Amino acid sequence: MQVLTNGNRKEEIAITIWAIWFFRNKFLHKRKVLSVEEVITFVRGYGREYRELSSTLKHPKPRVIINWYPLPPNWVKVNVDAGFSATKQKTVSGFIIRNDEGHLVKSVVLDEAIAILHGIQFPLEIGFMQFVLKNDSKTIIKNLQSIEEDSLEIRSIIWGMR
Repeated sequence: MQVLTNGNRKEEIAITIWAIWFFRNKFLHKRKVLSVEEVITFVRGYGREYRELSSTLKHPKPRVIINWYPLPPNWVKVNVDAGFSATKQKTVSGFIIRNDEGHLVKSVVLDEAIAILHGIQFPLEIGFMQFVLKNDSKTIIKNLQSIEEDSLEIRSIIWGMR
């Protein structure tokens, strides 16, 4: 009995095995029983939807691997990148700073602090005087709420946020 049609055989097998496991769990945890026909209908529909969605996705070409070359003494290399996830409707940016031996120099806290600073500045620049800013960095939030001086690398950015 063929469950899926017009698809890659590996995809068909994977979807079928996943569906069997899914409905097994439904039975074990919720005592929900489906007929063989219902399971087959589900698998066919899921397979069709999977094929339609995967045919519309544009997969980027793999990036060429670039080897790291040593820098002159006392130089640093800054790698910067940004991206956008259409499905999550989120942007992400970041940077890494490495010294002449390839060791990481700067931490994520600095990157996150800069992102927060821009998150505060941008609404103001486009005319919004009242807004809510959400962040999960306990280090940055603690430093924003504190009146004491700290020795963190983000001190000047914290001052900018205030």
